[in-house]
Amino acid sequence: MLPALAILVVEKRFERENGPMTCEHLRALEEAIIAAGLAETFRGQAWSKNCREWVYFNGYIDPAAVRQHFALADCVKEHSHRGTHDGQESGFVCRQCWDGIMGAYEPQAGLAVFTGQRAPEDL
Repeated sequence: MLPALAILVVEKRFERENGPMTCEHLRALEEAIIAAGLAETFRGQAWSKNCREWVYFNGYIDPAAVRQHFALADCVKEHSHRGTHDGQESGFVCRQCWDGIMGAYEPQAGLAVFTGQRAPEDL
């Protein structure tokens, strides 16, 4: 097992080469969504200083299906925001690191649905 400092050095190198990744509690989910081919639409500090790295994807992330395929840590909670003037989103937030993985608020015709499996399903 690598010491924590070595892991940090590897992560920082990856971030310089590929952009930052979400925390350890959401990283596997983020990597699976990317591998499934959903397009990233935004990455960064989305709302406030309480948000660290939030990643938005062009698709619906089915929370029940994702929980069947991923053993998410207790600090990872489902998040939905049905904004009337400031956007809509649904996904997962790490309440320890304040990172988030977001998609569309609800399924929509023509929008990919991520269920936790490798390839997204089209509605």
